[in-house]
Amino acid sequence: MQNIYLTSFDAVQLFTNIPVKDTIDHITNTIPISDIPIDKQTIKTLLEIACTQVPFRFDNEHYVQVEGLSMGSSLAPLMAEFSMDMIEKHISAPRLYIRYVDDCLAIFENEENAKTFLASLNSHHPSIQFTMEKPINGKINFLDMTVCVENGSLSTTWHVKQTNTYLYTHAQAHSPNTYKDNAIRALYRRSQLLTSDTALKEQAKSKVKHIFMCNGYSSRHIDKIFEKVDSQMQTTNTETVEVDKQKIFWKLPFIKSIHTEIKKAFTRLTKCSKKSNSTSHSQHSKHNTCAKTKTLSHRLSPPLSSTNIRVSIATHATSERHAASSKEG
Repeated sequence: MQNIYLTSFDAVQLFTNIPVKDTIDHITNTIPISDIPIDKQTIKTLLEIACTQVPFRFDNEHYVQVEGLSMGSSLAPLMAEFSMDMIEKHISAPRLYIRYVDDCLAIFENEENAKTFLASLNSHHPSIQFTMEKPINGKINFLDMTVCVENGSLSTTWHVKQTNTYLYTHAQAHSPNTYKDNAIRALYRRSQLLTSDTALKEQAKSKVKHIFMCNGYSSRHIDKIFEKVDSQMQTTNTETVEVDKQKIFWKLPFIKSIHTEIKKAFTRLTKCSKKSNSTSHSQHSKHNTCAKTKTLSHRLSPPLSSTNIRVSIATHATSERHAASSKEG
């Protein structure tokens, strides 16, 4: 790729500047009537009620928001997407144009073409205006990725904002270990997928490790999670995963001292509860599983039941509070 001019565009305060009426008209004109269960006029009326009759209070005064949407509105992301689509319907896309909500990355032949494109973006609606960010030394940040132009080719690296505090769930926090491990797994996976160069991948890996060691995790524990993630990324799985409709979910309060035992017990109880038209071999396996569950149930005396579990948890939690109070006394 030659004559690459890399730049990004950002809509100025998009959510609070969404042109509600024009966006609603665009939605009703864009969505086919066959894709909605009610007529378009009803859709339009409901959107107007939800977006133009929003009460709020500021400085002890009551107002109604009639234009733009608040940042916490559940409809704001959808309306923002349609408002951007309304603008994009009237522009000619450059060599490369990628957008996430209101952040856009684009490639042009030169800076003049980029400025012309910016003028085009800003000419279609007075409420939606864009700013353009120029590359610095051939690099530009887009979301959590830095895109670099070098010798006519593009490369990417994982980008961390300067305002990032690197605070994640601490290793000693009163939270399930799966939550903590998933935080490490997710950040490491992201850092590797967003980095194209092998040497830079190692730098990103070291940075992720440093972040979680600062949050109390051991080097050995972090490395074990890294190895699992590397193995998963090297294995390409193209098979369609079907959801087990018979899967049962149990929702319980987290109590660190008994969490592991209860998790194991409920896993075995779930297996026993599934109905099956299996052969004698599978029936034998089921019998063994239930036997193991029975053993665990006795370890968590009295035997497990939904009522006993609730009572056991409540009793245990009360005991912990009494113990804490005694220590304080």
